[in-house]
Formats: sequence, C-alpha cells, structure tokens
Amino acid sequence: MSEEFAAMMRRFESRTMDLGGSVGKLAEESGLADDFTLFGGFGGALQQPSEIHDRAALALARFSEGTLRYENLRSGHSGDLGYAVGVEHGRVTGTGAAAPTEFHVRVTHLFRRTDGTWKMIHRHADTNAERMPAERIAELFSGTAS
Repeated sequence: MSEEFAAMMRRFESRTMDLGGSVGKLAEESGLADDFTLFGGFGGALQQPSEIHDRAALALARFSEGTLRYENLRSGHSGDLGYAVGVEHGRVTGTGAAAPTEFHVRVTHLFRRTDGTWKMIHRHADTNAERMPAERIAELFSGTAS
C-alpha cells in the first residue's frame, strides 16, 4: 500500500461523522470527487450533486444528534483506484426520539487518485450491519415474515 493511500486512510479512519452537522461540512470532510455517486442508507442510486446534497440533508434531518466512527475491515488500492470496506458505529438520537440508540452502518467506499490527491468517488451504505439468522432470511423470501 502506498504511503499516500495509507495516510488518506488514517485520516479517514480517525474522523467522526457528526450527524447533527451540516451537509457542506460532511461533504468537505469526506473529500468527494466531482463525479461522486451514492447508494445511500435510505435507498436510491444518486449521481447528480443536487440529488446527493438533498439526500444527505434528508438523512441528517432524521437525527438530532450523534456521531459515527469508522471501523475499517479491509482497504487497499491498485494504481489510482482504492477501496475501503467497514462499519460505522455510533450512538444517535433520532429527531423527536426521547433517547439515543445504537446505530451501525455497513459501508463500502471507492477512491480515485487524481493529481496526487485521493478523492471518494462512491459510497454504498446500508443498515444491515447485524447478521440475520438463516431462518429469518427464509421467512422473508417465503412471504411468511411478519
């Protein structure tokens, strides 16, 4: 792994995502490329900057406070393309909720190096961080799930 990529990953892993913060601050801290795409935790496949901004604002509006920290499971790069697979963990309070709750998000990030700088080009996130028992999966696909 190159020192540039390793340094970017150290910065990425050390950050905390402030769910009470602003979309602009979140985008700035994430180092997004101009052609960034998002498969967000609330669904959809977004490509347009305005759609991504609006979806991020919607997501942040669902929380009154909380932070997520990143746990890296695997990362690496080949040439100018890199990846990071991990889980974001936190204790968050939903808008209107009386108490905070544990929150875990599985995430995959793709990066591209341009002019010596690593930028995030894609984020895929979902809330299926906990393993689902095989019996529950069978229920879901059989149509008998409640």
